Amino acid sequence: MDEIFQIFRGSEALADGRLTRGALRYNFRRLYPDIYIPATALPSLRDRTIGASLWSRGAGVIAGRAAAALHGVPWVDDGMPIEMIRRCPRPPRGIIVRNEAITADEITVIDGIPVTTPARTAFDLARHLPRAPAVGYLDALARATGVGIGDVLRLVGRYRASRWWRHAIETVGLMDGRADSLQATSVRLLLRKQWSDVPHVHVRLGTDFFVDIGYRVPKIALDVVDKSHTEIFANRWCGGMRPEFARKARYVAGAGWIYILVFRESTVGGVLALTQNAFDKRGYRPRRGGISLD
Repeated sequence: MDEIFQIFRGSEALADGRLTRGALRYNFRRLYPDIYIPATALPSLRDRTIGASLWSRGAGVIAGRAAAALHGVPWVDDGMPIEMIRRCPRPPRGIIVRNEAITADEITVIDGIPVTTPARTAFDLARHLPRAPAVGYLDALARATGVGIGDVLRLVGRYRASRWWRHAIETVGLMDGRADSLQATSVRLLLRKQWSDVPHVHVRLGTDFFVDIGYRVPKIALDVVDKSHTEIFANRWCGGMRPEFARKARYVAGAGWIYILVFRESTVGGVLALTQNAFDKRGYRPRRGGISLD
């Protein structure tokens, strides 16, 4: 039965005789009004997105974080509400409906589902989310789709009268698709908040290595790794750095850069202190007063 029924409209299954009311009640769970999924299934974000589109009868355009996931952003939380552009005064629980203007060239179709284009998705994320998480989504969206700041700003010009327009403009300006991870974006924003000097992203050093973040003039490099300090400086390597990291650290130091590793357990204060110490070693004075993340 699970192979036949995935996500479907209950009234249609009853009308064409595929199910009885008892079978619908006991073998399926309701996602949204009249939209069902097998009772044994754990609905994913994609399942709920398909269900939301089905509930709207194709009249709603999937937007925001659910749209970002459809465009290839990999880490969107399965529990996120489904955002949708359409007219509906009382949407069901789990769906956020925005009664907003949208033009035909801001809509694409993915697997039969109407979805905002990458540029419109970026604009909506920048408008409706706080700046720090918005930039994380924008970086990942740019990396997944190739959408750039210019693409988004050309669209933003259509909506100068919309709410949070200025906030969106400033947030989109921070987007950088070269960021390799959400953690790297978070560290970049932390540095931007502390100092107005703008670090470069995904900096090439020689022919073999890149670092996540780099200040070219004082030659300070930061790598953000999804590992703990003990995983890199493991006892099995006699207390030293694991070979794959040690080789890169030697190369970066040999190129004249100060190398900072940011670990899974690194704190905000710790990252800022290490970076400030590196500035001090170089005799470099970064300008204070960076961006606001509110």
